[in-house]
Amino acid sequence: MSSQKVLINELVDQTHVLIHVCNYTIDSWNKIGAWTGSASTKTEMFHVPVSQIRIKWSLDVNSFSNFTISMYEEDNDRLVLGWLNLQNDPDGMAYGDVRPGSYYLDFSVDECEYNVTVDVLIEAPSTWTYLEASVSPRKPEFLAGEIVAFDIECDQPYNNSYFEVWDPKGNLIWRSDHLTEWINVDGYWYVSYYQQLYNGEPILLENDCSLGTWSWVWISETRSLSGTFEVVQR
Repeated sequence: MSSQKVLINELVDQTHVLIHVCNYTIDSWNKIGAWTGSASTKTEMFHVPVSQIRIKWSLDVNSFSNFTISMYEEDNDRLVLGWLNLQNDPDGMAYGDVRPGSYYLDFSVDECEYNVTVDVLIEAPSTWTYLEASVSPRKPEFLAGEIVAFDIECDQPYNNSYFEVWDPKGNLIWRSDHLTEWINVDGYWYVSYYQQLYNGEPILLENDCSLGTWSWVWISETRSLSGTFEVVQR
């Protein structure tokens, strides 16, 4: 039996426990954590029992506010998901896909009050699948003046997915067009570099852009992946 089928069977067994023991509602989003505050903090550890999560935030902001959420894995403090510059979307929602396990959130807060909740989707056991996606910059370091592109490999086309990219100062530089041109190769789906666009044009670094560590996130309706790359002088 493949590792993916083993994982699916484990999740099916776990779902039965969640329904009967934890009193979760099937085929619905169930709240597993909620936080309110106005200062930077790390939350207590919470358990994510299934793969699909939803995070919602409501912010009271002013022109000097900044709010970022980072999600970390318990065992090795590995950054799993990140949502930056949320002060620009004070009442927002995002989705992610993670392996079941223990996690915590890190709130970076400047001059705003927040309410944050995390929900999980408990599906009927017969619907369980484990979605696969691999997204990373096509190289770890880009030169100023170069085109930024990503290697994208998924188990299915995510036609509503897109990229957001921030410079080292935390400014949102690009929100890409939706990725709608997918190619199927041996059962996996890819988006070529020349189909990763911003307003119909390649994602191009300016010659005088900020140097250092840039951040990116790939966002779809059911999951998000994030990371960084370096920009250096030509």
